[in-house]
Amino acid sequence: MRRAGAASLREAAARWRCLLSLTIVLVACSDGSPTGNQATATGFAIVSGPTRTDTTVAFSAPFVLELRDENRAVQQGTTVVIRSLMRGPVRTMYLDSATTLFDSVTRTTDERGRFSIAPRFGRLVGDAGLILSAPTLSIVDTLDFTVKPGAAYRIAIVPHDTAVRLGREVKLSIAVTDRYGNARPEAPTIQAGAGIRVQPDGRVTGLAYGRSTLVVKSGVLSDTGSVTVVPPGRLTGMTGSSVFWTFVLNTDGSGADGFLRQIGWPGGSVRWSRDATRVLLSSGFTWTGSYRLYEVTVSDRSERLVWSPPQGTQQGWPSYSPDGEWIYFVYIVGRWDYAEGGTGAIWRVRRDGSSAQEVVPAPSGGGWLSPSLSPDGSSLAYVGTDGTLFIRTLANGTTRTISGLSASSVVWSPNADRLLVAGRAGLFVVGADGSGRRQLRPGIVWGRDAAWSPDGDWVVWNSGGGIELVRLEPELALTLPFSYGSVVSGGWGFAWATQP
Repeated sequence: MRRAGAASLREAAARWRCLLSLTIVLVACSDGSPTGNQATATGFAIVSGPTRTDTTVAFSAPFVLELRDENRAVQQGTTVVIRSLMRGPVRTMYLDSATTLFDSVTRTTDERGRFSIAPRFGRLVGDAGLILSAPTLSIVDTLDFTVKPGAAYRIAIVPHDTAVRLGREVKLSIAVTDRYGNARPEAPTIQAGAGIRVQPDGRVTGLAYGRSTLVVKSGVLSDTGSVTVVPPGRLTGMTGSSVFWTFVLNTDGSGADGFLRQIGWPGGSVRWSRDATRVLLSSGFTWTGSYRLYEVTVSDRSERLVWSPPQGTQQGWPSYSPDGEWIYFVYIVGRWDYAEGGTGAIWRVRRDGSSAQEVVPAPSGGGWLSPSLSPDGSSLAYVGTDGTLFIRTLANGTTRTISGLSASSVVWSPNADRLLVAGRAGLFVVGADGSGRRQLRPGIVWGRDAAWSPDGDWVVWNSGGGIELVRLEPELALTLPFSYGSVVSGGWGFAWATQP
């Protein structure tokens, strides 16, 4: 026992958190009265009471405590204030067996200086306690408890649905818990599906691309989690509804920034710089403009306006040249919406904003969409408002068309032999000469653009059920488990870079 002087309740709680809590004297007397040295102790002493170790939210039988002043005299009619020690914002003990609402309760000592309390154990496992204070005597002390997990209630798999790169590990928390989520000591059994290997400590290794399940059991309890094994990659795109943002994240969900830059109304797609340190985008403050090109550095969110063209013009659908020195984009005069009189040519400008020049003149009515320069820089693919795909040889201006795809966007493959086309008719891969047309996915309202993986083996788009990675050979589709409700909500305007 120890007299705390003018110590506050906050100081007492701090002492407890540092594991320097005081020990209340347990009075070992057959008739419940203090005897020997314990009878002359200053402060609070336990006269009688049950064990101070029990399970979560267990009801405690009453404790009888006694209070003596600095002269070791019992204190009759003294007000005692009782509070729970806190763990963050959570009470470690409840102050009354019938309710959990009280922040504090008071008791008044009887003629023998005694009072009683019947607390209830809290919901958090571990050290717990009550702070006892007699303000008129400047005495503060703690009554320590230990809370153990309650009965087995559920299997907890956290995260319940996640992703891991092929050949890499992700750590899951797998445990049998009580009703309040506290882990119990027993180890459950884990059955892993094909494609993953699960260690007893929850480490999951990706063995083969695909979506695999793990079944965890303990007695009558069971639960099933999922792990998707994905290829490496760093994604960027746009997400939102009334407020739009640019996001970045790795294909396994790591390295996520769902709010890289608020972009107002997005214009077209987002593109990575060659070293994957910056993203290129078009943003306008209203639906009608003015849309301008920006480069945003991912590490610190700093941004740079690429070019300041005349008022009344817009720039959208930006993309880098293969060497990263030029930015190709749609240059619109008038309103952004072609149906309301805007006309859009394809221009290019150097990264420093110099040498702006027209590449493809605007058509007689409307404009172009989604310019994409071939990896060797010799050809430019772009889309007309009627969904026709155009491929222009830049050296002589000759142009061929590919129809029947209802295209909204086009991107050259990394090896320049194929084009990835997305639009109302679906997601297609087609040869640069129009041959070998192959539909990967049917058309949906959100699937209006897509992007290649750096190696050209995969593509990414919005399937309507989230961000989907599609392998071309052999064909396989993987929906990223964090596409909705966590990092991003769906998305579009994608780009895929090598994961650092």
